Order: sequence, then C-alpha cells, then structure tokens
Amino acid sequence: MMIIRGQWTWVVLLTVGWLVYANSMEGVFVYDDLPSIVENDDLRRVFDRSQWGTWSSVPHSSIDGRPLVRLTLALNYTFGGLHVWGYHAVNIAIHLLCGSLYMALLRLLLGDIWLAFVCALLWLVHPLHSECVN
Repeated sequence: MMIIRGQWTWVVLLTVGWLVYANSMEGVFVYDDLPSIVENDDLRRVFDRSQWGTWSSVPHSSIDGRPLVRLTLALNYTFGGLHVWGYHAVNIAIHLLCGSLYMALLRLLLGDIWLAFVCALLWLVHPLHSECVN
C-alpha cells in the first residue's frame, strides 16, 4: 500500500506542476529574451570552440557568466530554432525535475511522504518560481 501511495504523490506532483505552467507554452519572447536569445548570434555558434570561456558579444546580456544557461539556450536553438515552445518545455521539464528531487530529498530527510509532498508541491507552484519557468 505504501508503494502505491508513494507513486501517486509523484504523479500528482508532476501533473499539477505541468498544469500550472503549461499555459506558457504558447507565449512569446519578452524582455531579456530578445537580446539573450533572439538577437544573440553567440547561441548559433555555441559549438565553435572559440566561443567557450568568453563573455557574450551582446551588451548587458542576462546570460553572461552563466555557462549552463548559455548551453541550454544554445541547445534549444540548435534543436528548435526560435520556436518558443521548446524553450518553455525545457524550462518546465527542468523545474519538474528539481521539484521531484526536492520531494525525494525531503522524503529521505523527514521520513514522511506527505510532508515531503506538500512542501515540494508548494515549492513547485509558488509564484516566485514562475519567472524561471515562463
């Protein structure tokens, strides 16, 4: 019984997380997305070795000094071009993965699946995190 109950918490966590952020899938690039993604030619040359270890050529780019963000944006561009859907899908997937890992960690530390579930669910859907997902 405990295994089934534990599995349902994962399903509910991921489903609620997806439903909360799925409305962003049809959005458009806004604010810092324009210089960081749309106008950033560096993302198109990410596999050029001369690009690694350099700052973005776009002035005041929000991805300067953030190599993991730069890599994920470049991979998104490589596989999906400038289709917003792919960028949002990857962001939601990363967020759901982090929420799942958070629940697993809390479950190990606290030993209570329901407390871990509630805490992870609140973390997952908190409006503070909407910027990194949307």
